[in-house]
Amino acid sequence: MGEIGLPLDQYRYDLTFCDLVLIERGYARRHRHLWSATRWGAYQMLRGQVGDNKLRESGIFSPQCLMRFPWEKPRLEVSKGDIDKILAEMEAVKKARQKRSGN
Repeated sequence: MGEIGLPLDQYRYDLTFCDLVLIERGYARRHRHLWSATRWGAYQMLRGQVGDNKLRESGIFSPQCLMRFPWEKPRLEVSKGDIDKILAEMEAVKKARQKRSGN
């Protein structure tokens, strides 16, 4: 079907939700360079129209300052303590469910 190359019947009936998520991620990954090129063009157009000094005064020093894409955002750091806390909470919920069900 279109960009992903699947027959319509397979797209409608054979794919799971997980398959659709993976297809969407792959499609987005393949087209990142196009989005970056579009942002670069917009930045260059602004430089030509407004000038470097005005852009710097506005806080725009690079194309990334103009717009940051979701895949460029820094990932959250998770410490061992955070993981241990989450695991303890999950264990408490599990015990509460077992107690409620009588097992």
